[in-house]
Amino acid sequence: MKLLIISLICCLFLAVPCSSSSSLHGLSLRRQASILVSLKQSFQVSEPFLNSWNVGNYSSLCSWTGVSCDTRKKFVLILDISNLNLSGFLSSAITELRTLVNISVAGNGFTGSFPQDFHKLSRLRYLNISSNQFNGSLNLDFSRLLELEVLDAYDNGFSGSLPTSVTHLTKLKHLNFGGNFFSGTIPPSYGGLMQLNHLSLAGNDLRGLIPGELGNLTNLEKLYLGYFNQFDGGIPKEFGSIPSNLGKNGQLTELDLSTNKLTGFLPRSLCFGGKLKILILLNNFLFGPLPDNLGNCETLSRVRLGQNFFSGSIPRGFLYLPQLSLMQLQNNYLSGRFEEEDSIVSSELDEMDISNNHMSGSLPTSLGKFSGLKILLLSGNNFTGEIPNSIGQLKSILKLDFSRNNLSGNIPPEIGNCTSLAYLDLSQNQLTGPIPVQMSQIHILNYLNISWNHLSQGLPKEVGYMKSLTSADFSHNNFNGSIPETGQYSFFNVTSFIGNPDLCGSNLSPCNSSSTSPLQAKDQDAKKSKAHVADFGLAKFLQDNGTSECMSAIAGSYGYIAPEYAYTLKVDAKSDVYSFGVVLLELVTGRRPVGGFGEDGLDIVQWTKIQTNWSKEGVVKILDERLKNVPIDEAMQMFFVAMLCVQEHSVERPTMREVVQMLSQAKQPNTFQIL
Repeated sequence: MKLLIISLICCLFLAVPCSSSSSLHGLSLRRQASILVSLKQSFQVSEPFLNSWNVGNYSSLCSWTGVSCDTRKKFVLILDISNLNLSGFLSSAITELRTLVNISVAGNGFTGSFPQDFHKLSRLRYLNISSNQFNGSLNLDFSRLLELEVLDAYDNGFSGSLPTSVTHLTKLKHLNFGGNFFSGTIPPSYGGLMQLNHLSLAGNDLRGLIPGELGNLTNLEKLYLGYFNQFDGGIPKEFGSIPSNLGKNGQLTELDLSTNKLTGFLPRSLCFGGKLKILILLNNFLFGPLPDNLGNCETLSRVRLGQNFFSGSIPRGFLYLPQLSLMQLQNNYLSGRFEEEDSIVSSELDEMDISNNHMSGSLPTSLGKFSGLKILLLSGNNFTGEIPNSIGQLKSILKLDFSRNNLSGNIPPEIGNCTSLAYLDLSQNQLTGPIPVQMSQIHILNYLNISWNHLSQGLPKEVGYMKSLTSADFSHNNFNGSIPETGQYSFFNVTSFIGNPDLCGSNLSPCNSSSTSPLQAKDQDAKKSKAHVADFGLAKFLQDNGTSECMSAIAGSYGYIAPEYAYTLKVDAKSDVYSFGVVLLELVTGRRPVGGFGEDGLDIVQWTKIQTNWSKEGVVKILDERLKNVPIDEAMQMFFVAMLCVQEHSVERPTMREVVQMLSQAKQPNTFQIL
C-alpha cells in the first residue's frame, strides 16, 4: 500500500501519467536529447539558434533553445521553436516525446505534410503550427488528443475538407483553421465544441450554409468566417441563441462575417453582453432594420455594415457611441433622420460614411461635435435644409461629400475654418447665394465641386489664390460677371464653367458680346460634365515619355506617390506606407507602377484592385511568373499587406511598425481581416 501511495505522489510531481510511468522513466535525458537531434536533422537551419541541440550536451537538455522541462528536469514538457527561421519538414520523431504538453513551431517555413501520428501525444494541450507552409490534408486522428485546448493551423496550405475528428476535443477553446485552402462545408458537428471561445475559418474556400449548430457555442467570443469563403443563405436563426446567452456570460467582442453571400436579418442581441467592439458584416445580402439596441452598445469601436440591404432608421445614439473610430453604413436602404444628440461623442471617430441611402431631414448641428472626424460622406441621400454653421468646428476634416442631396440655403462661411479640408463636394443640391470668400482660407483644398446648384453672384478672386486647387467645377449655377483672369482660374477649362449663361471672360465670349457664348453652346452638348483636373500638378514633373524629371522636388516618384500628396502637397509617415505598398505590388506582380495597363491610364494600384477583386484566384492570376517557386501563401500574404498599405485614405493604412510586424514576425490569427 505504501509503495502504491509513493507511486501516485511521484506521478503528480512529475506531471506524467501513471499508466505509462515505467516507460517514461525508461526515457532518459540522453534518449530525449537524441530524439530532438533526430528532429533537428529534418530541419534546414540557417541561423545558429539550435547549436545547443547536441547529444554531447544532453545533460543540459532542459536549457536547450526552445526546450522546457518539468520541475525535476527529467522530462521535456514544452517545445517552442517558433520564429527561428527554420525550414525543411517536421519529422514524426517529435511524437516520441510523449510527455509534451505544449508545442509551437509557428512562424517558420516548414513544408510538406503534417506528421500523421501526432495522436500519440495524448497529454498535448497547446499546438501552434501557424504561419508555415504545411500542405495536404489535415484529417488526422485528433480524437485522441483529449487534453488539447488550443489548435492553431492558421496561414498554411492545408486543403481538402475541414477535420472532423476535432469535434471529440471537449476541452478545446481556441480553433483556427483560417488562411488555408480548405473546401467543402463547415461540419455541423463543430457546434458541439462547447468550450470554444475563438473560432476562425476565414480565408478558405468554404461554401454552402453556415450550420445553425454554431449557435450552440455559448462561450464564443470571436468568430471569423469571412474572406474568400462563399456561403449561401443567411446568418442562421440559431445564432440568436448565442446573444441570448451572452447576456449572462458577456463574452462576444468581435464578429466578422464580411464578403460572403449571407442573407437574412441581423440578430437583435449581438451586444447583450456589453463587450462587442468590432462588428464587420459588409458586402453581404443582409436586410431588415438595424437592431435598435445597437444604439446602446457603448463598447463598439469599428462598425462596417456597408454594401447590404438594411432598411429602416439608424438606431438612436448609434452614430454617437463614445468609443467609435469607424462607422460605415454606405450603400444600404436606410431612411429616417440624422438625429440630433446632446451626448458627448467619440473623439476617436475618423470616418463616417452614410452615403447612398434614403436618409432625409435636416443635418443636425451636433455634427460639429465630431471634432476628430477626417472623412464625412453623406452623399446620395435626401437631406434637406441648410448646412449647419457648426460644420466649421470640424478642424480635422480632410474629405467632405454632401453631394446629391436637397440641401438649400447658403454655403456657410464657417466652412473656411475647416483648414485641413482637401476634398469638398457640394454638387447636385439646391444651394443659393455666393461662394463665401472664407473658403479661400482652406489653403490645401485640392478638389472643389459645387456644380448643379443655384449659386449666384461673381466668382471670388480669392479662390484663384488657392494654389493647391487642381480640380474645380462651378458649372450649372447662376454665377455672373467675368471670370478672374489670374491664379488658378486660368488653369480650368471651359467645362468647369458651363451652365452659367451670364459668365464671361478670357478665352470665353467677351463680357459685352450679345451673341451666344461658347459656354452656352457647350452647355447644350454637355448637360452634366464632370470636373476636369487642371493641367498642372504631377504632370508638370513628367517628360513626354512619362519618366520622372524633377521628382526630387516632391516626396517619392510618379506612381509611388500617395493620393493625398496631390491635394495637400505634404507627406507624412502614412504617405511612405503607401509608397512601400506600391513597391510590394511591384514585387508580387513583376510590373512597373505606371504604364502597360491599357489605355485607361490605370496605375498598378487601380489595376490590381480590378484584376483581383480580392479573390484567391485573382491574386494567383496576377502573380509574377518568377514567383512560381515561392509558396503561394507567402505571396498572398505580401499581397494583402500591400493592399493595406495602398488604401486610398491615409487613416485606413497601417503604420510602418505594423507593416514590419506583419512581414517579419509570426503572423497573428486573422491577418486576412485587415479591414
